[in-house]
Amino acid sequence: MIIVKSPDMGKNKEETIMHVISDSCVACGSCSETCPAGAIAMDDNLGRYVISGACVDCGACEDACPMGCISAE
Repeated sequence: MIIVKSPDMGKNKEETIMHVISDSCVACGSCSETCPAGAIAMDDNLGRYVISGACVDCGACEDACPMGCISAE
């Protein structure tokens, strides 16, 4: 499981959102193709997609994932 803290994009947020890509990921690339911030990319060292700190917490990746592997916590 990969956990990434996203930057606090709003002044009214009390907590930083944690985005998680679970181990069920099949590396289809739907999340990366959908991300408007370009915050999801394949990490060749890990052999899987990871979410960078450039994430803007829009949730597009969660909706795009056919396996339901991405969640915000």
